[in-house]
Amino acid sequence: MIEIRGAGAVDGDALGEIHAAAWGAAYGPFFTPEFAAAATGVAAALMTGTLVRLRADGFLASGAPRRRDFRDGHPLEQVEHERDR
Repeated sequence: MIEIRGAGAVDGDALGEIHAAAWGAAYGPFFTPEFAAAATGVAAALMTGTLVRLRADGFLASGAPRRRDFRDGHPLEQVEHERDR
């Protein structure tokens, strides 16, 4: 059975692995193998830390998607966070 739910801090490692794999596929060829391995190796810790910090600072995922254009021709849809009142 597949469950769909919002991500939480406990999901940071899994999200980091997904992000690292995607980053490695997209950007790895532009860097030395040593740099790419080191950069993707910290993704899980960064994702977990970000989610923990957002919650600690009173932010929750609103569930509302927001397109963000980083001016690379590929806007990303991200989930917006808002302060928990």
